[in-house]
Amino acid sequence: MFGSKNPLNAKTQNLLLREFDSAAAEIKTSVSALTSSIREELSFIEHVREQALNIVAELADAVTEGTLEEGELPSDRLDFLILEVIDGADDDENTLENAVLESIADALATFGVDDSIIEEMMGENVEAADAAIEAAASTVIANMPDDGDPLDDLVREFIYGEPDEMESGFDAATGKKLSRGKMTTKSFNGKKIRYKAIAAIRKGVKTVVNKRLPGQKVRLSSDQKAGLKKARLKSTSANSIRKRMKSLLKGKKLGLYK
Repeated sequence: MFGSKNPLNAKTQNLLLREFDSAAAEIKTSVSALTSSIREELSFIEHVREQALNIVAELADAVTEGTLEEGELPSDRLDFLILEVIDGADDDENTLENAVLESIADALATFGVDDSIIEEMMGENVEAADAAIEAAASTVIANMPDDGDPLDDLVREFIYGEPDEMESGFDAATGKKLSRGKMTTKSFNGKKIRYKAIAAIRKGVKTVVNKRLPGQKVRLSSDQKAGLKKARLKSTSANSIRKRMKSLLKGKKLGLYK
């Protein structure tokens, strides 16, 4: 009777529009929440990997240049640098601690340090750990790219992402050719850890290395926990405060602290 001017048609159209707007708003809210969560996670990962790279660089420099404090062992300095990052954090589930340890291992591997050396560094035997740290420091310095674009590329690719698809390298442990994206499994402290081959820079040349996949927890042993606890107890000593101040001043000069 009313044809196209039927008021019921207008009501139906308005209802459909409201439902569409409501659905669109829900989708927009969901997407916004998801992207916000992703950005937050990426920001966390990037921050941790940046800190890990700083730890490896500062440790290698201190060991090779002989600037450790009197009586300070290489393992003491490593513990101290780790504590600077994780101390005081709300980290009941050890999320930050595990992420830092994993990223340190990744950074060392990026500079060509063998998995066996990395495992010794994280081990319970202090003498073996110190010897491994000294060996790792020499490897890091030897494989450090030249200042400028090569070093900038390494930092950018390690912290923020993965470069070209068409690159290949070799697995240091097996000697087999690595293609970017290839998945492998290795043992770390008696635990199976999965890796993905990504691009990295060795001696200023772009190649492919194994990168530990996220979400794989590496637990400290009881002795390692005790060592970190001991370091925490020493953190209020005058010597420790001097080291913290030195680190803070150095960081300010480099623009790390605003």
